[in-house]
Amino acid sequence: MAWQENWLWDSNDEMVRDFLTGGEIASVKKWQTSGEFTFEFHGGHTTGDPVYVRPTGNTDNSNIPKFDTAEKFAHQYGTMFDFANDGKLRAALSGPAQDELLGLLRDEWDTIKLVATRYWNDEPVNDARKSTSELWAEEETSDTGQHNTVISKDLLHKILGAQ
Repeated sequence: MAWQENWLWDSNDEMVRDFLTGGEIASVKKWQTSGEFTFEFHGGHTTGDPVYVRPTGNTDNSNIPKFDTAEKFAHQYGTMFDFANDGKLRAALSGPAQDELLGLLRDEWDTIKLVATRYWNDEPVNDARKSTSELWAEEETSDTGQHNTVISKDLLHKILGAQ
């Protein structure tokens, strides 16, 4: 997984302030109160403008529960079973936290989706924010674990099973 940015659905959260205008923030009717999960953006699988939901204390690097926002609607996430990797959420979150998460998506879908759309399209409303592509570039250039290795044509054929 590349960079990871966790955030709360809270009017004072930096992610919310970076991707919603003051008027949009003022129009929100329901804010997150549960400390049992955070929302997350991270590199790797970005198709569908995903918003990941990380249970507090979860340190997994793969199969994080998520919901997609591109071309999706709130009613498509009416139960916990509708999330990708839902089992992790159902096991980690209390009933009230699950209800809150579903309620936030039901009642604030358009605004949460707006944050995701602006995030994945590099359209912050706060000019001081680094763009998503800048964050990705920083992560990729700091990754010393990936190396380009040159192999011979014969070895490539052997690996691929070709003659």
